[in-house]
Amino acid sequence: MNRPPADEAQVLATADLMSARLSAHGYDLLILDQDWCVETDARGRRRRCFDPHGRPAPVEARFPSSSGRRGLAPLAAALRARGLRLGVHLDRGVPFDAVSARATVHRSAIPIAAIARAGEPAKDGDGMLGVDVLQGGAQDYYDSIFAQLTAWGVDFVRTGGWDAADLADRLELEAMRRAADASGGTITLHTAAGGAPLPGGDSRSRLGDESDRLRRLCLSGGLSPWGEANGLPQGLLDIGTSRADGSKDDIRSLVTLWAIAGAPLVFGGDLNGLDAADWALLTNDEVVAVNQMATAARPLFERGVLSAWTSRAADGSARHLAIFNRSGDPRVATLPIYAWVEIGAGWARDLWSGCAGQLEVLLSRPIPPRSSMLLKIETR
Repeated sequence: MNRPPADEAQVLATADLMSARLSAHGYDLLILDQDWCVETDARGRRRRCFDPHGRPAPVEARFPSSSGRRGLAPLAAALRARGLRLGVHLDRGVPFDAVSARATVHRSAIPIAAIARAGEPAKDGDGMLGVDVLQGGAQDYYDSIFAQLTAWGVDFVRTGGWDAADLADRLELEAMRRAADASGGTITLHTAAGGAPLPGGDSRSRLGDESDRLRRLCLSGGLSPWGEANGLPQGLLDIGTSRADGSKDDIRSLVTLWAIAGAPLVFGGDLNGLDAADWALLTNDEVVAVNQMATAARPLFERGVLSAWTSRAADGSARHLAIFNRSGDPRVATLPIYAWVEIGAGWARDLWSGCAGQLEVLLSRPIPPRSSMLLKIETR
C-alpha cells in the first residue's frame, strides 16, 4: 500500500487525541511505523537515513526536532508530557547505503560491511542487508542501536519478518534481545506476529501460527486480507487516505478476536478518521480488560461457519466466550457438548451489547451476518 509517511506535527496531533480519548482506557503507547527513518525523493526512490555508524536516524525534513543529532529525544519528551510512551518499528539488518558509505560500528573500527550478509537483503525492510551475528562487531552493532534508542527515551521496539525455522533469524533476534536487555533502559522488544513465535520476543504476541486461523475466522466473502495480528484496521488506514475494507460487523469481529486471543491492541490507522462506532470499539473497558487480563486464551471449536475462542479471567471469577458467524446470514450458535462441559451454564453478559441473562438464553439469539458476540460468564 502506498502511504504518506507521518510527520512530527501529525504524530503530535495523534498524541493529543490519544491523551484526550484513549489514555483513560489504558492506551499509552504511540509507535512510529518503519518510515520514521526512510525518506522518499522526488522520483519516489526510498533512502534510509542513518548516522555515521549505520544506526537509524529520523528523517529531519519530517521530524525537525531531531536536527542537530538530537534524534527522537525531543519527540519522546513531548509524548511523556502527554502521559504517553514512544515506540518505533525497527527494521532488522544494516542499511545497504551504510555499507557503501564505509560506516563503522559505533566505538569500533569494524566496518559495517564486515557484519553484513552481502547479497542477502533483510526480510523486513527494503534497502537493508541481513546481519551475520557470528561476525565480530555484530552484537556491538545492535547494542549501539538499542543504547541510542534508550538515550532518546524510546520505550518499545517492534520488529517483524522473522521465521522460527531459520537459524539465522533466531540468532539475529536473540542478538536484538541481548541488546535490549543491555541497553540500561526499559525497552520492550516485540516481535510482530507472522510465522511461529520466536524466543526473545514479547510474550504478548500470543497468536503465533494462529494468524491463518484468524484470517479464516474474520474474513470471508472477498474481503482483502488484513494480514497478521499487528494492528487493527479501522477507519482511515493511513493519514487522509483509504478506508479499511469491511463492515462495522467485520471490524467488531476482528476486535473481538484480538481481544480474546490476547493479541496486542495496536490500532493501525488515522485516529482522525474514526467515527463514534469506531471509538466505541476501542474504548470498551470490559473488552480491553479481557485482552489485558484474561488467561488461557485458545480456540474452542470451529463448526462450519461458526467458530469460537475461550479464555478465563485471571482471578478465576469468569470465563469468556467469543463466537464468530462468518456467513452472510444470521446464525444461532449451537455449542458442542464438550464446549458446554468446559464453559458450563451460568449468568452471562454480552460485552458489546450489554445484554445479560442465562447463557443458554443469550446463545438463542441469532448472531448477525459476519458478526460476533463476546460473552462474560460468571463462574462463582
